[in-house]
Amino acid sequence: MLLSLLPCLVVKFESRDFFVPKSSCSCPCRDDDVDDDDVREFKVGNLFLSVSGGSQLHASCSMEDRRAAAVTETMLDHSYMGGNNYSPKPSIWSSPDGGQKIEIGRQIFCNRSLNMRNIVAVGFDMDYTLAQYKPETFESLAYEGTIKKLVYDLGYPSELLDWSFDWKYMVRGLVLDKKRGNILKMDRHKYVKIAYHGFKELTKEEKVGTYGYTLIRDSFDEPDYALIDTLFSLAEAYLFAQLVDFKDKNPGKVATGIDYVRMYRDVRAAVDLCHRDGTLKQMVAKDPSCYINEDTSIVPMLKMLRDSGRSTFLVTNSLWDYTNIVMNYLCAPYSPCGKSSNTFDWLQYFDVVITGSAKPGFFHEDNRANLFEVERETGMLLNTDNGTPMAQVGDILPRFSLKGLNKTCRVFQGGNVAHLHKLLSIESSSQVLYVGDHIYGDILRSKKVLGWRTMLVVPELEREVDLLWEVRDSRKQLRLLRTDRDKIEDQIHHLKWSLKFDDISPDEKQKVRVAVEELESKRDEVRLAHQEAQRKIHHKFHKVWGQLMKTGYQNSRFAHQVERFACLYTSQVSNLSLYSPDKYYRPISVLALVLVKYKSRVSQQRGASETGLAPEEELQASRDGPFVFLGIQDTYTNEQLVHETANFSEMNLIKHGHYAKLYRNILESGTAIIIKRVDATFFGRESCMVELEILSKISLCTFVPLLGQCYDHEHKMLLVYEYMMNQDLATSF
Repeated sequence: MLLSLLPCLVVKFESRDFFVPKSSCSCPCRDDDVDDDDVREFKVGNLFLSVSGGSQLHASCSMEDRRAAAVTETMLDHSYMGGNNYSPKPSIWSSPDGGQKIEIGRQIFCNRSLNMRNIVAVGFDMDYTLAQYKPETFESLAYEGTIKKLVYDLGYPSELLDWSFDWKYMVRGLVLDKKRGNILKMDRHKYVKIAYHGFKELTKEEKVGTYGYTLIRDSFDEPDYALIDTLFSLAEAYLFAQLVDFKDKNPGKVATGIDYVRMYRDVRAAVDLCHRDGTLKQMVAKDPSCYINEDTSIVPMLKMLRDSGRSTFLVTNSLWDYTNIVMNYLCAPYSPCGKSSNTFDWLQYFDVVITGSAKPGFFHEDNRANLFEVERETGMLLNTDNGTPMAQVGDILPRFSLKGLNKTCRVFQGGNVAHLHKLLSIESSSQVLYVGDHIYGDILRSKKVLGWRTMLVVPELEREVDLLWEVRDSRKQLRLLRTDRDKIEDQIHHLKWSLKFDDISPDEKQKVRVAVEELESKRDEVRLAHQEAQRKIHHKFHKVWGQLMKTGYQNSRFAHQVERFACLYTSQVSNLSLYSPDKYYRPISVLALVLVKYKSRVSQQRGASETGLAPEEELQASRDGPFVFLGIQDTYTNEQLVHETANFSEMNLIKHGHYAKLYRNILESGTAIIIKRVDATFFGRESCMVELEILSKISLCTFVPLLGQCYDHEHKMLLVYEYMMNQDLATSF
């Protein structure tokens, strides 16, 4: 099914630069063939001169000062991660004011149809799902703890203590090349599009020579590569890049035998030490508000799910003591005891809580990990027989015979998914929806191994959506420049080919050569303008890595994973509270109006939802609503379309079908289009929806691109296609 990923603005035919991943491409030509050079040219060289190795390694203030400064910076720049600012939220769906339009950044997007009526249990991860950590403080804390472990426990130079952490530098979806000390960003086909050695960008030649000219494609998987697919990994990726730079510039200060692989292994060991000795958790426990975003919609969301008759459960790798502190903080606004960490009021919102689950191993039924019940007050672990309390040695009755069985929620540690299914009386794995933030640990395994339905939390979505709206004009310019460049290059190729003909006189050949030189000069001008436009858009999203969901003209590796493994995805877990607990989520199956964000003015004019999405039930646009062309991104009213076609004059009519008429027209931008005006009859409407359904599932370079759709004054559906000359394939390609 078509993935309607909103950080990508519009539906993408294979040569377009807008992101909506598809499950596969049946086009025989490689997607990257059309633009590899373009992407490499603007991704390499000295485009990121503001990023230097030295500036990443040193700081003039202490770690404590930097942490205080980070908190201040957060107050000034709290919107960087999108979902971390937690602006005033709309009312939950079940409230009297609920059921209103949902801002695009808070919507839930669908890859595969999911009927919530079939879901009997909804589960959640805790860290970075229910609990959204503040990267500027929490990841800085992890970074500082890791530095200290490297210096004091693993013998690294003391200079590391002066290093600082830029929490905005790394993004999810990157790949670390452990052997070479490189950080890579790849597209969905695993082609390396951006590559850095430490903080030094690789040139095009270095990048292609290392990862391009090989007889066997690299899988880019463990053990030679590390995947940065969780927000927890950003600090260690940044530290790895710093160590690579430090080793290259100070070879004598790094112990003999410590290569890049060893450095990465030491970083991982130091991170694990920080988690095991409680360094991080003790600091979070002292002041959760400094490290965790407060989300007052979590408890109403859980209440609504439980009131709808569904079970709720929590499966986290954190142990009971830390889980209780975090969940108490998140649920404190609804607790009679306030923000006390010694209460268990939050357990009323769950049926089962499993701590220390050791995901992703938890999702394998053949995992023989023992399931222990946790005594809440003391944290003591008691043996169970697949969840049933067992009498301890010397006891006649099970310890929990009076306490545990009478409590609404039971708390466990360890076990596997089979234990969870038994505790919740799950008959089919497809009855479970699990919400997490980790592609591999939460989503991939639960989906691939079990068949659970999945929802991925991507906090970065909100910011990406805002930026996509902001750069809409630049992206329109980018597409026009690309079209001009392609036309000029085609003319050059044609003229050069004509020089091979024997029947051309020397004078004619000289004229052709002069024309070629002029066209090549013009092409270079357009190419530079095109690269500059790409560079501006790239830097707008991220100064180094660009858009999260895109790599040049291709979907990024991260976006491809979201498409493959997440049934649903959204920016915040509490966005579930904005929808009916019985909602039927469906992927958008029409290649049409996928606007990133209507401002209130445009929304009122259109009279449709702010998403700009056009499922069948939202196609009833107002008479004067704007019409948006995918890829072109021009907005028109129906009256303008009627005017440009001379009220659908017979002079512009090129074909009359059973249920539709085809009209040819040229937009102000010079783009030739075909408008298909479908009769407002049952058969015409059904035929049109079938056509849209087919186009949403198939992506072939031989298909005429659909640009958009809307209704006209007479409620006839208008489908707009790009005009293609009636030629044979050999001529066209």
